[in-house]
Amino acid sequence: MNDSGWVKLWRKSLKSGLPQNLELWGFFCWCLLQATHQPCKVMVGYQEVHLKPGQFIFGRKKAAQEFGISESKAKRLINSLKSTNRLTVQATNKFSIITIVNWDTYQVPESESDQQSDRQSDQRATGKRPASDHKQEEECKNVRSKSPNGDSSPNSHSGTASAPPECPHKKIIAIYHEELPELPTVQVWGDTSRGNLKARWREDPARQSPEWWRWFFCEYIRTSDFLMGRVKEWQASLDWIVKPRNFQKIMNGLYVNKGGGLSQKRRETARELYNFIENGGDE
Repeated sequence: MNDSGWVKLWRKSLKSGLPQNLELWGFFCWCLLQATHQPCKVMVGYQEVHLKPGQFIFGRKKAAQEFGISESKAKRLINSLKSTNRLTVQATNKFSIITIVNWDTYQVPESESDQQSDRQSDQRATGKRPASDHKQEEECKNVRSKSPNGDSSPNSHSGTASAPPECPHKKIIAIYHEELPELPTVQVWGDTSRGNLKARWREDPARQSPEWWRWFFCEYIRTSDFLMGRVKEWQASLDWIVKPRNFQKIMNGLYVNKGGGLSQKRRETARELYNFIENGGDE
């Protein structure tokens, strides 16, 4: 891989939920840096592999060594990014080819961007504009009003606030079972529980991503001895967690272990990174 050059990070990534999960966000940025920016050929063993822009060769062992994690964690991170449609995986018996989704949209070289802008300006001057270029201009207007997964934000060019995405109850329940298998299993998800989860989902745009809930379960629930039942026989269930008052207490840190510990520091670091990006990198 060529170590020179750069990649773009779009501020609308803040709405995707990734920056709230510091480890997943860092791994996604690592994937961006691994991807080639132009067509190339690479040798993997005795096999020649043709890569397109936005692709790179992935191996769990190498990724684990470079990112400082276990191979199983590298696999989980890749699967998480794959499940949220941020990348695709073409697997072979020896290696995998990772493709960054929408690479051509978000990583177009500056020269090409300038050419597109000049072409659109010329077409506006002559009054002759192809429908395809009109569509490109509309997409440029919406660069800051769409999240990476395609959801419109209240700052849409139409001037009307769009409704938040539907709360994926089954997906969040599946993540709860995956990350917190020790806690009570959801057997029935009634109207009250559905209403509470939907309300928590709608309260904050940052929560409108399944990956935010994965981060929340790992950082706020799993790290709490009280909620996990390591202090008493009682354990928190998902329907208890999403009740308004309980959720507020959790988010306010009332169930953080005494002394804070590593997890508290990780949450503070993640919040500092989030604020740093949101402020455009200014101290």
